[in-house]
Amino acid sequence: MSNYFIKYNGEYGNQWESIFIPVMDAIKDRKIISEVTVEYSHPIEQTKLENADLRYYWERANRIIDHMSWIEKHWRK
Repeated sequence: MSNYFIKYNGEYGNQWESIFIPVMDAIKDRKIISEVTVEYSHPIEQTKLENADLRYYWERANRIIDHMSWIEKHWRK
């Protein structure tokens, strides 16, 4: 499965999509996708800071919109 990540060439900006595009390619190739639970605690101070600033919500919304455009474009290839 690592080959899907290794062969990704950053065609959509080489940012967050580098996590999703290889998984999409594996799904299209009918590979079995699974998940692994990872123990993680987000810093409370960071959560408080982000929740108090509207700019973080706008940034997340814009990121989702950007992601949807390249996800759709890649899926239709």
